[in-house]
Amino acid sequence: MRASALLLSLALTVASVSARADAPVVTKEQKDEAKKHYEAGKLRFNAQLYDDAVKEFQQSYLLFPNPLFLFNIGQAMRMAGHKEQALAAYERYLSERPDAPEHAEVQTIIDQLREAIAKANEPVKPPEPVKPPEPVKPPIVVDHLHDHDGEKEAPSPGLRKLGLGLAAGGVVVALVGGGLLVGGIVTTTSYNSEYTKCFGMSSMPCNDATLGSLASRGHTLNLLGPIFLGVGVVAAAVGAVLFVLHRHDANVDRPASTPPKTGFASITPFFAPGGIGLAGVWQ
Repeated sequence: MRASALLLSLALTVASVSARADAPVVTKEQKDEAKKHYEAGKLRFNAQLYDDAVKEFQQSYLLFPNPLFLFNIGQAMRMAGHKEQALAAYERYLSERPDAPEHAEVQTIIDQLREAIAKANEPVKPPEPVKPPEPVKPPIVVDHLHDHDGEKEAPSPGLRKLGLGLAAGGVVVALVGGGLLVGGIVTTTSYNSEYTKCFGMSSMPCNDATLGSLASRGHTLNLLGPIFLGVGVVAAAVGAVLFVLHRHDANVDRPASTPPKTGFASITPFFAPGGIGLAGVWQ
């Protein structure tokens, strides 16, 4: 680089360059001493000991205030990384020696230093806030027992009510049929007793109206009794089946922690002064 080469050329011409017009008179001894410091500064500059070179060049300038030493000071300051001090030395060099042959090169260095200093003094932009990571969505768990393709509908409460109604109604109808059947049996027995009295060995007079009434009522009861009894038994059986199926479906779909529903039905016959009956209980 030409600026580095100038440092060497200045060492050769330092004794021949005149000082400023207003500079104090410098003796030959001072010039010689200044040259010694310059030579020492050049050695340190070439050894890349730039801070030590700055001290030697400054001492040379104090002994012999020649503008060439300002250029050397600027060179050593710039290489040491002291941009602001280097800029001041270069500007002072051109101020004291405006007709310097390396004026354009020095001006380029000055512009570069000003740009670097301005950039270094720019306010530091705060870092952009870190966007928090999006929350991880929990994995979707597919319930194979209740998926949409094979989801089993919950048992309808209407089915349970229908089963209970049929069972209760069937029991009632069966009880009515049983009562009619028992009544028919009793009526037939009474008819047979009356018939025996009339046409048997008994000498009691016959009452045709009574016999006719007993025969008609017994025939009706014996006809209706089995019908009601059969219908009631069938209705009770259907109702019981529906109710049991409902309870089975409810137990299949119940949570694992819920105990299964259990129950039983009992039908107990009873005897009363008016005939025989059945009593049903569900628990």
